[in-house]
Amino acid sequence: MKRQSKGIRKSGYERFMALTPAQREGETVRFDAEQVQVPGKALSTAQKAQHARARNRGRGRPRVGRGSKTIALTIELGLLKRADAYAKREGLKRAQLVAQALRDRLKAS
Repeated sequence: MKRQSKGIRKSGYERFMALTPAQREGETVRFDAEQVQVPGKALSTAQKAQHARARNRGRGRPRVGRGSKTIALTIELGLLKRADAYAKREGLKRAQLVAQALRDRLKAS
């Protein structure tokens, strides 16, 4: 059975504005304090070292070799399907398969 509400409920803003100025001041005083430090415990020596390594490591993915370059490559659809199937069987990504094939081809020349 649905409970009948007695009157319209006021929003938080409406309840706040219904307070006297002194009551409003009392409600907002906790937000006036400047929070310089977040409460907690100090880091251990190991945690400080870990934080320093992470801070100095840099952002983004780690470099492999001299980095990478995104290229646009046109390839015949049948060959691409065969290459994708082979890569899937071997547990490789398409880019890994292409890079491996290029390395093998360049090594042979």
